[in-house]
Amino acid sequence: DNSWNGESHPPHGETAGNKWTHIPEDTDNLLTLKMDTSSRTGSIVKKIQLKEGEHNLYISHDIEGFTGPASVGHHAIFPGGTKKYISTSPIIFGYTDNSKGAWNGGEYNSLAPLKKFESLEKVPTIWKENEFTDCSVFPAREGFADILQVFNKPDTNFAWSAVTVPEEGYLWFSLKDSAILSSSVLWIENYGRHQHPWNGRNCCFGVEDVCSSFADGLAVSAEENFLTKQGIKTSHLIKDNETFSVKYIQGVVRIPGDFDKVKTINKKDNGIELVSFSGRTVYTEVNVEFLH
Repeated sequence: DNSWNGESHPPHGETAGNKWTHIPEDTDNLLTLKMDTSSRTGSIVKKIQLKEGEHNLYISHDIEGFTGPASVGHHAIFPGGTKKYISTSPIIFGYTDNSKGAWNGGEYNSLAPLKKFESLEKVPTIWKENEFTDCSVFPAREGFADILQVFNKPDTNFAWSAVTVPEEGYLWFSLKDSAILSSSVLWIENYGRHQHPWNGRNCCFGVEDVCSSFADGLAVSAEENFLTKQGIKTSHLIKDNETFSVKYIQGVVRIPGDFDKVKTINKKDNGIELVSFSGRTVYTEVNVEFLH
């Protein structure tokens, strides 16, 4: 439900589907865009910057003029096909989505609804046999579509998500301020969504670094809910006299063939060190201070 206090917001918010206005800049490798919103009066300035010698995107959104709660997030999408490994920084816990069971309004779900779990490698399913599944590997569970959410432990440096693609020799990572984007929603779609426009043809997954309650919309995220009762923040209260900034880094790194799922990402020197469960390490330059 995207309606709140007389406001009616489109799915994913206006910023996901409306047109942005380009703001010319003198700085090289910087794209600046602006949008004036109408569902709630305000403006948003988006900046995307590249840096010489790096393989990172530095993304910021400055929100001004808003009054009221807002759920915010980024939504990277990865195609099916080649095997991919998904991991995140340490979590407090995770939950499966509050779906309605195996058949859920146009899609098939394989995960048990609204179940708590401690790691992506062991998530409850709807089946009596194979009652747990590994949601850190994709593609998996062909014919099903699922949503789950993990809640990152606070970290003064950054929280992170990562997707490793060993067969293609690279990994993707995101870095975020855990006080702003405190969780990650995983949308796992493996030919299980039969409503329009997917029609059972779609195989991909989304890594959505967010502050929200699943994909429930603003009405649920802004009010007290079962997550806020457990101390989880699902929206930010924005005041009309302040600028609220959401900063985010995405990057890619080349990896050796035996580099599997990311185990840790640590700040090191002028960048970060990424360590795999197989014990391999790669380093990439990135300005972590951008997040703060």
